Amino acid sequence: MSLHAFIRVYFQTRYVMIEEHSLQTLISISQHETFGPAVRALGFCTEHLLEMDDEQSRDFFAFLEADWGRRYPCEDKFEEEFEDESDEDLEMEEDDKEDFYDRVYRERLDDQKTLLLGHDIIYLTQAMMGLSNCKTLILTDARIPWGASRLKREVGSELSRGFHPDNVEDEQFVQRILQVMLSAVAKSELPIEKLDFYLGHVDEPKSVNPISLQLLDWPVYVSPIAWTLTSLTSLRLLISPFYKNNRAYG
Repeated sequence: MSLHAFIRVYFQTRYVMIEEHSLQTLISISQHETFGPAVRALGFCTEHLLEMDDEQSRDFFAFLEADWGRRYPCEDKFEEEFEDESDEDLEMEEDDKEDFYDRVYRERLDDQKTLLLGHDIIYLTQAMMGLSNCKTLILTDARIPWGASRLKREVGSELSRGFHPDNVEDEQFVQRILQVMLSAVAKSELPIEKLDFYLGHVDEPKSVNPISLQLLDWPVYVSPIAWTLTSLTSLRLLISPFYKNNRAYG
């Protein structure tokens, strides 16, 4: 692959998530003399961790595991007829693994909370100051950034991406992403021309539940409309049609 093709594939449109490692990587890209100027569009994906008690955690991860398993069956399942005394050791190992992933999950959740105290805007502003040729911002739940795949391996489970029916944090997090995007644009004075929303895709496993236009319904005092984007010339909304099982639609 030539350098031109490499840049076109991996940097021309760059997808990130609101997670420290992902944003730090974007800062590194923005400071690179070749890769920084190559970024023309910056996409923000909705993957995140949910705060749940133990019962919610078990139910949620069981739901994700079952849903993922229907589409990508696991070939390594143990069969009941092979159970014997050695299975106790296997169960202990599985318990240890579950405890490990639970601890890592909670650590990463704490990291997420700390980031959302305002560090996310600081990091993104710093990155945008080096992305002089970026003219398009995208908010989407239809792409999985590399950072999400890495975080998934660390915590041992799928990340939340769409709206989980019993958790309002999903909607609040997506609203936070939009706030971070536009705040960083204003602070960095990045001359954005296009703002694209691609949300609510029902082509699972890319989205758990569609995201609705309700996420744009903010109080006036925090509304991004109050932030002037004089360079903006295009606003595109691609939202899924009515989905009767989605909590956000009532």
